Amino acid sequence: RAADQLASLLHEHGVGSESPVGICMPRCEHMVVAVLGVLKAGGCFVPLDPADPPARMSRILMDANPRIVLTTPATTKAIPPSTTVLELDPEWKLFESCLPLNPPVPVVPAMAAYLLYTSGSTGQPKGVLVEHRNVTSYVLALIQQLGIDTPLKYALVQPLTVDSSITALTVPLVTGGEVHVISRERSLDAAALADWMQAQGVDCLKIAPSHLRALQTSPRFSELLPRRLLIVGGEASTWSWL
Repeated sequence: RAADQLASLLHEHGVGSESPVGICMPRCEHMVVAVLGVLKAGGCFVPLDPADPPARMSRILMDANPRIVLTTPATTKAIPPSTTVLELDPEWKLFESCLPLNPPVPVVPAMAAYLLYTSGSTGQPKGVLVEHRNVTSYVLALIQQLGIDTPLKYALVQPLTVDSSITALTVPLVTGGEVHVISRERSLDAAALADWMQAQGVDCLKIAPSHLRALQTSPRFSELLPRRLLIVGGEASTWSWL
């Protein structure tokens, strides 16, 4: 319901088919609603890291030219003042009076779903456009390859600015599962992550090898492993370590 209301509000602000919309938020439920709201409005979401240096943030905003940027009270200050911002408050009051978008914006497979920027370590950050058909093909293949046949609980330990976040965000949403949005602080704290995984009974975790190696030094490492699926990817790894 919140995503439908947000889509309606975005539509009022001129967001339509493939309109870029920035999302600058910490990992929280508002981030998930923001992604779904942009997609329901027909837009293309542009993940922004609130911790990015101002120069990188400005460069990405200039290149992507989003119609609007969605933030939370904690991240609004990271956006340059010249940018149009919609701040999602904790009580969802921003769009509580909005009716769902009617009629919904039609989405076709070749439309842009999101625009992701590279690290820029070899030069300027470059935007990589991912279409709905790319996401759909990937998610359906993953469901088949991993044998996901029932709703499961997935831990999202990546920021939205990392492409591997799509696995833990999209797969549970289309299979009736749960997205457990893990804060940056908890995802880097082995004991805190173990507490969450044990209390919530998380089934699936996708994680980068370097992140997993860092957590592996903890005596509680085995407690933070998922109950069913551990997916390691996004960086080079070695069979001997695995």
